[in-house]
Amino acid sequence: MKTRFSPLLVLLFAAQAPLAAAAPQRLSPAAEDQLRLRVDEDSVGRSRWPDFRDYREELRDFYESQGYALGWLRDSRPSPQASRLAELFATADAKDLVSEDYGGRAWLDRLARLKWRSAPAAESELVAIDLEFTTTAMRYVADRSVGRMSLAPFRFDAGDGQGSLRLSRFLRDRVEEALDVDAALDALDRPPRNPALTARCEPYLPGSRSLP
Repeated sequence: MKTRFSPLLVLLFAAQAPLAAAAPQRLSPAAEDQLRLRVDEDSVGRSRWPDFRDYREELRDFYESQGYALGWLRDSRPSPQASRLAELFATADAKDLVSEDYGGRAWLDRLARLKWRSAPAAESELVAIDLEFTTTAMRYVADRSVGRMSLAPFRFDAGDGQGSLRLSRFLRDRVEEALDVDAALDALDRPPRNPALTARCEPYLPGSRSLP
């Protein structure tokens, strides 16, 4: 018997297909070398917290594990996953974080300009944007999963019952090409271990920073 799909399902699959189809954007050898060098620096871009030394090993693992291809750009345009993450950065207050720590609405504006520009940006600009975005995403994921005041290491329970996962591998394997970014990140949310202590600390959270 021939299987028939409803028009609604066909449209749903068609809408989701581009999310998983595009491969990470490869760089020229010169731009790849630039990305390697930038990962070894102590700061990145114009973010509120440009110093990323605490994240260097995670950044190196993230890019090395995919051959130093760009993580969030496809054909010099932001991936759907990057666009959704930018929306989450802008609304981080809803998760008891501080959106300005992740650029507020700045990433929405930057990605929109990149998406609609008439000619592709130079590789040097793409490298800078992708690296800064990865750093912001790592801070957001770490803060959301273990808390802005936490001293926890960059290994955490990804919420699927399969044990701990490196921050870099979580971003690469669960978020970078996710069909549902929200679902991947919702798995990180946990009830506070000590609700009474958390309630006492909440008034001080806006002025704190992860360590990381």
